[in-house]
Amino acid sequence: MEQESKIKVVREIYFSLNTSQKMYINVLLFVCLYKFSHLISGYSDITRGFFFITIMLWALAIFHDFLAIYKKVYATLLGKGVILLMFSLCTALAFSISGQVINDVIGVEPTRFTNSIIILSILTIPFIFSLIMGVLFGVWLVVLPLSMFYYFIFNHEMKRFLLPDMIDNQETMRFMVVTRLVQFISFAIFCGFIYSVSHHALNAYSAFMRDAATKIVFNLEMYEKSPCTLAKQTRGALIDDDHVLVARIIGKQHYFELETCNYRVKETAKKEE
Repeated sequence: MEQESKIKVVREIYFSLNTSQKMYINVLLFVCLYKFSHLISGYSDITRGFFFITIMLWALAIFHDFLAIYKKVYATLLGKGVILLMFSLCTALAFSISGQVINDVIGVEPTRFTNSIIILSILTIPFIFSLIMGVLFGVWLVVLPLSMFYYFIFNHEMKRFLLPDMIDNQETMRFMVVTRLVQFISFAIFCGFIYSVSHHALNAYSAFMRDAATKIVFNLEMYEKSPCTLAKQTRGALIDDDHVLVARIIGKQHYFELETCNYRVKETAKKEE
């Protein structure tokens, strides 16, 4: 009976928690299962399964908290302005990065290749995401000590004096201090983990970006028929009245060269003379 009563109390406490708290408890449960499986069977398939489930549940908990923060920020006029500014900066940065990659590949200004810039800017999302995670990790290293100072040192009256609206309007939550501490630490670890992993993978992704830019420009922006005279098995894109960008495939490599445009109309006129 005593054991049943303890289980009942645990159930009541669990179901009295909010969604975020339940998600973190589920993460903790699978961390324990992962550790237990690792001690019993080593890094087996079952252990790897528990590990991936733990990472997935952790990411879902982080996403749930981030979405809640986003909704609160978006609910205010100032928050809408900040979000719009951030989206504008990310968009401008994506276009700038894609333009730089195309310029590095073809060797000329990419202003005439707007379609390639738009497509390639989508592929810059991992770069932007890695940068955002790095910035958030740095910000969180500053916010975390301040939040701990706020929740553990200040009493209720001091909090009400510093942030009156937040204290008066905050939702009731059981285990507020522990929950906030877990959320702050978890978010900081998550941002640092994503930034560290993505930072090591960016070199390989940079090579992928260059290869993608080469194929996109060659296949979508350059043509076999041009006002300028082109050699066989080449493609061209008119840069200005006097120059044409010519692309050749030698083996599996694409080569881009800027050449003087010899208009086919002029050559035809010379032949007729």
